[in-house]
Amino acid sequence: EYGVEAAAVRCTVIVLCCFMIRRPPLSPLHPDRRSSVTDGQAAHPQGQQAPGGYWKGVSRKALRQYAEASRDLEAAFKADENGPLAENALFQWADTEFHREQFGPAGKLFLDVVRRWPQGDLADDSLHLAAEAALNEDKLDDGDRLVARFNKEYADRDRKSTRLNSSHVVISYAVFC
Repeated sequence: EYGVEAAAVRCTVIVLCCFMIRRPPLSPLHPDRRSSVTDGQAAHPQGQQAPGGYWKGVSRKALRQYAEASRDLEAAFKADENGPLAENALFQWADTEFHREQFGPAGKLFLDVVRRWPQGDLADDSLHLAAEAALNEDKLDDGDRLVARFNKEYADRDRKSTRLNSSHVVISYAVFC
């Protein structure tokens, strides 16, 4: 009887209810998630202290202050190479080097992420970006090998496989033509 307007109101109510039920995860810096914040260090969700340099580095990277971000992230990673944020710190450091167009060091750091955490959340992204770093350095054979490795080791993680398959064609064409 109410038509389109009533349907729109019902949809809006449903969406709002779903949003309230499925709230996005809280930031580690949110007061409900942190146990303490001292001397620029934010508490990790498991209660362990994350190096303050990690958060500073990520923030500087977001501001495109890549040289400073790289220094902060390197220091954060080296301060706690086996800590809960080590994989993230190394990946962010590598990605910062990639944005600085330091493709050689970036590729090595990305491959270090894969070596240290082959089943980690960032392993596939790291191998993918290591291949891109090799391509940006005109190391086509290395790029081709890394893409083939990605397709072999992370085929079940199909988030980037289409993109890499198209890159693989370009690499193969460039190598063999």
